[in-house]
Amino acid sequence: MPEQLISINPANGKEVARVAVTSNDELNAAVDRAWQAFYTSGWRELLPHKRARVLYLIADAIEKEKDSLARLQMQDNGKPLAECRGMVDSAIGTFRYYAGVCETLESSVTPSRSDYLSFTVLEPFGVVAAITPWNSPIMNDATKVAPALAAGNAVLLKPSEDSPLLAPELARIAREAGLPEHLLQVVQGRGADIGAALVAHPGVRM
Repeated sequence: MPEQLISINPANGKEVARVAVTSNDELNAAVDRAWQAFYTSGWRELLPHKRARVLYLIADAIEKEKDSLARLQMQDNGKPLAECRGMVDSAIGTFRYYAGVCETLESSVTPSRSDYLSFTVLEPFGVVAAITPWNSPIMNDATKVAPALAAGNAVLLKPSEDSPLLAPELARIAREAGLPEHLLQVVQGRGADIGAALVAHPGVRM
């Protein structure tokens, strides 16, 4: 049987759920899928306002599931329900903020000093790793995932082994809201194992 992470409700010590730990082979496959999605999904070529539309839809979808997400986080890491609701609100705001950034982002160009044209090209890195701590899962996940997606990247999200349940829900919501498949994937495991492998992986550019 594959190794599993067990989510324990700190309030009562009861088991909430189990998730499978990502193996090194599965990590390699996830990186390959991420690059495939980066090159073939059309996400990086989308005009910024069209990427923004998807980010807004993700925010709306999170808002629709606010109560269930807050209750899941409460069970997963033990924070009071009111605080968990506030963190879901923060995640919603983060996706809306970076959707707005997509629509309004500008860059500067130094003045020309000779007979030539100067311009700036903004390009995504490719596959980005996002590693988040246990204490505010949905909020921290959004803070790392939303800007990376807004810039046109594919993302591999590794939540803390102590609070593994929110990241898969965020990936599901993003996919259902219209984000192309495999642009946001979740890998699970301990920082010393899968986290270290993720950071050291030659297919992860940032």
